[in-house]
Amino acid sequence: MPLVVDPPVGLSITGWRLVGIAMLMAIWWVTAAIDIAATALVPLVAFPLMNICSVRGAATLFGHPILFLLLGGFLIACALQRWNLHKRIALTIALHSGER
Repeated sequence: MPLVVDPPVGLSITGWRLVGIAMLMAIWWVTAAIDIAATALVPLVAFPLMNICSVRGAATLFGHPILFLLLGGFLIACALQRWNLHKRIALTIALHSGER
């Protein structure tokens, strides 16, 4: 829609293009027409092509330290679940919190 319709008053053409990419990505996420991981990488390609920002600018959005913190937490959680450590921890807590 942003490629066909003029942007609203007060919104730059770059902002309107960004709205279009966000709408397209939201549709792809909701319908799962394209894999979620592939959809998440669309800004790396679309932002430079639509002159929203440079390739370097788009790539730095994916390198924020908070994202790496979340990724590390998810990896630790997967490892805990893989080796059933979450059950072992819960059992140990339950055993030590019982009646004496």
